[in-house]
Amino acid sequence: MKYPALKLSSIIIIAFAVASCGHTNKLAEHNIRAQTVNVHAIGGISGTAEANIPADSSHHRSADLASTLGSSVISNETAQKLNRAANSDSLASAVSLGFSQAITMFLDMRPVDESRTKADYIAETKLVSYSLTSGSTGISAHISALSRIIQRSTGEVVWSYGTTNDVPLITTVPQAGQGMVLGAVNAGTLSQMTEEEIAEVFRHAAINIGATIGETLREDVAELAKK
Repeated sequence: MKYPALKLSSIIIIAFAVASCGHTNKLAEHNIRAQTVNVHAIGGISGTAEANIPADSSHHRSADLASTLGSSVISNETAQKLNRAANSDSLASAVSLGFSQAITMFLDMRPVDESRTKADYIAETKLVSYSLTSGSTGISAHISALSRIIQRSTGEVVWSYGTTNDVPLITTVPQAGQGMVLGAVNAGTLSQMTEEEIAEVFRHAAINIGATIGETLREDVAELAKK
């Protein structure tokens, strides 16, 4: 599935590689249409960085989102900027938005405040992982998430779908005789991005994951109507 390019100053997201991470569909076994639901967005995880450097390189992988990207270690200033920009709770909420819209639009479910009403169903969206990955082709943002509908009384998963987006970062650069051409974002380019631009890269990827999950639910509801 392809999504439109997003321009962030000179930084452009040119494609989304979307991969399925599991799918459960028991909608036909449950009468959940027009039922109340409590909506949860679960973040609270730490991001990781994967520096996909050739085996003979002196660089190593790190558990810190901002520690190593590309062919050189990024500055402390850029590291701090990355860690501030990538907020797991905000990303989980961004994914949850598309899923929540889908359950109300296609199943007529009614979200209610859990502090006031314990609904029979829970619509849960969990941020599984997020990272910046650096390889020979440049830097990519990676987000993986899972959304599911759970019956509260039994704990049964009625519906679930998980998916992953890998978002390559591309920038426009001038080249003699060719005008503006596309070039991969490296650690140096990343250091020029603002915290807001980096946060927007992750947020846009998360919103598109939510839309993908919502579209999968729509397709399952459409198939249910044919039975």
